[in-house]
Amino acid sequence: MKFFSTILPVVGVVATFALGIVAQRTTEVIQSIHVIADASNGLRQQIEAVTIKNIADNGPGIPKGIVTLVQDISGQTQSVFLSVSNPKPLNDNDAQAVVNALNDFVAIHQALLETIIGKHSLAQQFFLTRPIAIALRSLESVVDTFAHAIIDLIPTRADEGNADAGSLQIYLQAAVSTYES
Repeated sequence: MKFFSTILPVVGVVATFALGIVAQRTTEVIQSIHVIADASNGLRQQIEAVTIKNIADNGPGIPKGIVTLVQDISGQTQSVFLSVSNPKPLNDNDAQAVVNALNDFVAIHQALLETIIGKHSLAQQFFLTRPIAIALRSLESVVDTFAHAIIDLIPTRADEGNADAGSLQIYLQAAVSTYES
């Protein structure tokens, strides 16, 4: 009987610790998505402010800003998703919370891409289309990796995650096509 009186509290502590890790992991994933969404929104605001009057000074900031966003996404993907060996899938409730954050990220990132597309004619006049196209290709690659790292953690909500990723991919391809033409 002493065995059970000793083992039950240990099992309780281990279970509590494991639940804490899952909760921490979920929070970390959601925070990572929000960090990237905030960076995307900040870049969108920066690009929106570019006008014919200030493009000579601020226009080169567009591809530089995209490259910085690529680095941010790559860093988040590496530190939050790829640094964990054998990550455990999240339970359905946590997966839903991640999908909600992913939905927000996709909407914000789509707004960024629409803004970039909207600045094409202005960028073309100042020979910025090539550097922007190159930066967008890099962005397309890291966003794809980021999205799939998230989707791998949410198998119960993979259809929703894939729908978000697909929707975002359409916007990325439109932006790339606009700047490569």
